[in-house]
Amino acid sequence: RGLNRALENQADLAKRARERVLTTYTWEQTAEGYLAVVEEGLRNGPVSAPELPPLDASDRIRHYLAA
Repeated sequence: RGLNRALENQADLAKRARERVLTTYTWEQTAEGYLAVVEEGLRNGPVSAPELPPLDASDRIRHYLAA
């Protein structure tokens, strides 16, 4: 039923989706989001992250090439 209703109202849904994208995903809002994250990071100070294991996919690549 939901799919049928969506198909019947496709034009309206498409219009509303386009309006939402144009008002929500602007360069200004994207920049404001980045600035908010940077400001939060500056307020909280540096955070130590766990050390990442070395990235080595050579065995997987050899296996893929041998197949």
